[in-house]
Amino acid sequence: MDEKFDASMTPGLRLRACKGCIGILCANFDGSTRGHVTSDATGTATYQDNNTYLSREFGYSHDVDLVWALLVDMSLLCTFMLQHTVMARPVIKGLYNKLSLSIVERSVYNLTASLALQLLIQHWVALRDPVWRINTVEHNACWWMFAISHGYCWATIYLGSLTMDLSELLGIKQVYYYLNGWDDPLTLKSSELQRLISHQRHPSFVSFFFIFWVHPYMSVDRLIMAVIMTLYMVCAWKVDDIDFEYQERQFKRKEIELSHVH
Repeated sequence: MDEKFDASMTPGLRLRACKGCIGILCANFDGSTRGHVTSDATGTATYQDNNTYLSREFGYSHDVDLVWALLVDMSLLCTFMLQHTVMARPVIKGLYNKLSLSIVERSVYNLTASLALQLLIQHWVALRDPVWRINTVEHNACWWMFAISHGYCWATIYLGSLTMDLSELLGIKQVYYYLNGWDDPLTLKSSELQRLISHQRHPSFVSFFFIFWVHPYMSVDRLIMAVIMTLYMVCAWKVDDIDFEYQERQFKRKEIELSHVH
């Protein structure tokens, strides 16, 4: 995005450009009216609709064959889910152990997950037809409501990852501990926490569900993604009553510890 916030931009255009930046971070809340700010050689800024921009710059076509588009998108989603599922199987982890490469197992998992996600983003075929659409361009309060709620969900996921030991989740701590001659950091965690991690590797089901479904512009391709990813989370995340009770005990314990601080 090539923006120039110079004096030629009106206050309204600047506000729209800022909203566009936040909208990109929070999944583009303006639907088919999404756009970006460009500047020509004279420095004059203009707001351009993304559909027009994609058609001119990248050969994007609205006449994409529906069946082919669905096959491509579903194949990309299946690739992403297969990577997450297959590489987490005990047989794969056992193979790492046999090859004495268990310390890089988590790092390789994250690398391949990132590649699968990049593949999905790069080759995803957008189907612009809306299932539902809420006009957020003319209603700033509505736009901010979606932006703040999505921002809160992403913050919850990030902070939840921090509390679940982000460096271990990324595979960095395993390598660091190995270089220092220490045991695998996962083995140093309690059996209850290990059980929870095996059932839910990262948070948060509710936040992901909200991000997928609570959106002002639900296009056909987004609906497909929301349905498939929700079903995958339901099947893959197996948190039960024992895990819930463990988290509840830890939460109460932390409350008591914090109350003594003051």
